[in-house]
Amino acid sequence: MKEKENTKPKPEKRRLSTWIKILIALVVLNSLALLFNFFAVPEIKYQKALKLVDERQYASAIEIFTELGTYKDSAAQLIPIYDIVNSYIQVGSKVYFGTYEQDNNTTNGKEKIEWKVLAVEKDKALLISAKNLDCLPYSLEDKAMTWEKSMLRSWLNAEFLNAAFNQEEQEAILPTEVRTRNNLQYRTVGGEAVKDKIFILSIDEADQYFKSDRDRAAKNTPYAVEKKAFDSPEGNGWWWLRTPGIEENMASNVNYSGTIDEYGNYVYSFGGCVRPALWISQKDLRP
Repeated sequence: MKEKENTKPKPEKRRLSTWIKILIALVVLNSLALLFNFFAVPEIKYQKALKLVDERQYASAIEIFTELGTYKDSAAQLIPIYDIVNSYIQVGSKVYFGTYEQDNNTTNGKEKIEWKVLAVEKDKALLISAKNLDCLPYSLEDKAMTWEKSMLRSWLNAEFLNAAFNQEEQEAILPTEVRTRNNLQYRTVGGEAVKDKIFILSIDEADQYFKSDRDRAAKNTPYAVEKKAFDSPEGNGWWWLRTPGIEENMASNVNYSGTIDEYGNYVYSFGGCVRPALWISQKDLRP
């Protein structure tokens, strides 16, 4: 008489079946997570941004709508918010003017530039970019260099000006007589006065217009980091000032911590960031 065959699955087959079930479950969970992130998360953020607008937390709302990009009418929602923000022009406030690549994603276009108001005089305001927008050397040559002859000045008033502002916006920027005092500590020469639409601050201005080192410190944009900007653990970078440093082939700067470095860096140094500054008529910022 034949013995009955053992119909129970072998342990190896049971383990394989269990692993297949686990793998299928993981695939399903991953698919659900992707669907949630693709459909639910943007809607949650969108609704949060609308609530922030109602609560007048415009800066946070702008950040979220900008991140959402083409989701629903996020871009259209930004237009009236920019108008509201730009209508409150006072020292320390933020305004939005011009566009420049910042998130290092060229497929979604350039982002609005956020500016900090440093001074208000009668009908005009002095602005500086809230973040380090780009990364360039002060000059490409290792020689004595002042602001009026620097590569950075030429770049700001040509390539940057045309990249960041349309014709109407360029006409709104006021030509400014830019004077650079000598470095009083090291007695290096500041150079001749010039007229610029876009410039960078001097040691005196960096000291005058900011309340503290913390106020003076600036975050890098992802685009600036991609351009090899020095990036601290906090995401800050050091940025150029137009005053010469300890030697005539050096330029002063603001360290990533916000302290003013009168000693400076060599003008051809890479890793330094650019915070453009400009004067603009207040009426051209208001809606």
